[in-house]
Amino acid sequence: MWRLKIAEGGSPWLRTTNNHAGRQVWEFDPSLGTPEEIEEVERAREAFRESRFEKKNSADLLMRMQFAKENPLEMDYPIIRIEDDEDVTEEALVTSLRKAISIFSTHQAHDGHWPGEFAGPMFFLPGLIITLHVTGTLNTVLTPEHQKEIRRYLYNHQNRDGGWGFHIEGRSTMFGSALCYVTLRLLGQGPDDGDGAMEKGREWILDHGSATCTTSWGKIWLSKALHDDGEWQVKPKDDLPSRGIPAEKNRSETERRRRARKREGREGKRLVRWGREGFGEKSEAKQRLEEGDASPPAH
Repeated sequence: MWRLKIAEGGSPWLRTTNNHAGRQVWEFDPSLGTPEEIEEVERAREAFRESRFEKKNSADLLMRMQFAKENPLEMDYPIIRIEDDEDVTEEALVTSLRKAISIFSTHQAHDGHWPGEFAGPMFFLPGLIITLHVTGTLNTVLTPEHQKEIRRYLYNHQNRDGGWGFHIEGRSTMFGSALCYVTLRLLGQGPDDGDGAMEKGREWILDHGSATCTTSWGKIWLSKALHDDGEWQVKPKDDLPSRGIPAEKNRSETERRRRARKREGREGKRLVRWGREGFGEKSEAKQRLEEGDASPPAH
């Protein structure tokens, strides 16, 4: 059973200046939970799956279930009902505010912050999975239970037509569909898995022009996922701002640079991997990079 850990370190590699305040991590513990609690979680999952096309946000339901046990709430307030032709009295207003504050207090973590899900965009997870795949650390970083939940998440947010959107509320796009489909394959799903979901996803991609119709970001990610020794798209230091040009675009496009860092970091990692796996010496790769040559060493 999953448990949300709040303000815990758990690793000698982590450093903190605020005692990990605000840090939230989901951890799977097979010995956690009674049979009744596990059954309650499964019912919640099935209810979400059944209504996933109408209600696409999970509303942090598993977290709320956990907090309801950790911070039990006693609602000893009268039910307030105000008709259209009635005036709002001070008593009704104060009672409603107290009920709202009580509910928000139940959802507050012990370190003082309010945890919450950030799961709208559908293009962050594929980048993580592709990066772990390329660097050979997928099964090191993600446990089988984490991979299982990622697969569940992607299946639950597949649209009726078989594709995936740019975000969970969006219509199907080639960018979202190609990346999510490839991500599921990298996580061990076969072409016919998912009770027909993989086949529907593949059909949507092929019916809309194939993955070659995706955006530039999609092409960059797919070139890494499908061709581990393929072309280099972004090399480290490409996005560093030019200090001598005050109006240089990289000084203002901080969001673009932040997202590009993941790709650049992956390219730097692959330089080291090429050296280790016999595709060229590390020193040679480093020299090529410093000279601005982004092409991979000859095999």
